[in-house]
Amino acid sequence: SLVVRELVRRRYAEQEAAGVRLIDVLGALKDWAGAYSWSRNRLRSYVAPFEYEEMVSRAAAALRELDAGWALTLLAGMDRVAPHVQHGQVHLYVRPADFGRAEAKLRATLHLEPVTHGGNFHLLEPHYAVSAFFGQREVGGLQVVSDIQLYLDLVGYPVRGSESAEMLLRSGLGQALGLEPRQYGDLL
Repeated sequence: SLVVRELVRRRYAEQEAAGVRLIDVLGALKDWAGAYSWSRNRLRSYVAPFEYEEMVSRAAAALRELDAGWALTLLAGMDRVAPHVQHGQVHLYVRPADFGRAEAKLRATLHLEPVTHGGNFHLLEPHYAVSAFFGQREVGGLQVVSDIQLYLDLVGYPVRGSESAEMLLRSGLGQALGLEPRQYGDLL
């Protein structure tokens, strides 16, 4: 109810007898992206001695074995939704309750070496606890954050993030939100 009240106050939504209806999706998403930063998440970076697809596959198997909550994001998530950028980075969210044991399992399974800068394998503990997992889905056998979460993470990511966010809008998110292609530039 607090979120609905704020959306109505900011004139992004109207509250009607039948429920709540968004009336300014563009404004809401633009403001949300402006207030959100993927870098607020707790980040642990590593170097893994595997090729990209093998890293992803081994990580997924290890996390399934643990029954840990996880989902790919940033360019690794985008690879599953609308691949278009060559990279070697894996970023994945791990639920806070599972973070410690997932990190230990992944360090052992992938022979991860911690680094303070750089790396090719990154664990993110969500700043907002579980909201990063709302709407997550399986794509090609891997858990991926929702398109909204992926957009929010990408739009502020310094390495081809805005380009990837635009591709995400063009590949279906924009249409799902009821936006016109001419509006995409207003979001980036």
